[in-house]
Amino acid sequence: MSQRASDADRERALALLQRAFADGRLSEDELRARIDRVLHATSQQALTELTHDVAAPSSPPSTSSKSSSPHKGRHGEHGDTDGLRPTDERFRDPSTKRVMRVWLTASGERRYLPD
Repeated sequence: MSQRASDADRERALALLQRAFADGRLSEDELRARIDRVLHATSQQALTELTHDVAAPSSPPSTSSKSSSPHKGRHGEHGDTDGLRPTDERFRDPSTKRVMRVWLTASGERRYLPD
């Protein structure tokens, strides 16, 4: 019998899915579907099944990042919404515990703002 999934287990699963989406290994539709299933998962086994195919670590971030975020290290957090389009995607930042909303630039780059 699988152990009960904790909030921390769900956060880890969501982070894996977010990383896979950012790396282009998951489509937006697949990401949304899996996020919903992760939020309703009751066992660690269910979470493992939802993330097993994307659990491979992504390559380390490039040191020549194009982002000009003043909050480096915090999910690319940005402070204003000028020129950004909101999405329905939200997640809890594991380092700050704040709920973040995903916004997109005109070129499709992801930006994160506290919700």
